[in-house]
Amino acid sequence: MQGQTTLPNTPDLKSTPTVFGTYCPLPKRPPLSHVLHWPFRAWADNLLRRPVELLAVATVVLLVLGSTLLYFAEHNSAAITTASGTAPIKTWWDAMWLCVTSATTDSYGDVAPVTLPGRVVSIIVAFLGIILVGSFTASITSYIIREPSSDNAMMNELRQRLDRIERLLVEEKPKG
Repeated sequence: MQGQTTLPNTPDLKSTPTVFGTYCPLPKRPPLSHVLHWPFRAWADNLLRRPVELLAVATVVLLVLGSTLLYFAEHNSAAITTASGTAPIKTWWDAMWLCVTSATTDSYGDVAPVTLPGRVVSIIVAFLGIILVGSFTASITSYIIREPSSDNAMMNELRQRLDRIERLLVEEKPKG
């Protein structure tokens, strides 16, 4: 192998002296997911098993985050009025009102964004909100109209166990 130089007898890193003494390996880092979710790990694991609660939390996060972004995009443009006469977003609650009415497809048109970033945030919140609110509603509906077959199977199993226990108690009853 011409052109490449190799160093013979390269020392092992573990025995290489450093400024502070011998080589000391750093401890293993935990995965990023463990660090980020550590305080809420049990809560997050529980939440992932329950789709209705997950959708509710995601919807609330979307509305709060969207209204905050919308407020910061629009609060300086409070003096501008729109051509259609709708009021601009002056407070965070105006932004929340717009996000909620957009996410539930019930927008009244009384409050509207006037800047381009505000309109982009409003469009994103409307699309994601329609998806999340629709999924949340569908999850609740499917929970309400689900087949009770699993409940009936459990009840039948409990009845069989109770019957078996009663038979055993009757058989062991001392005659006297």
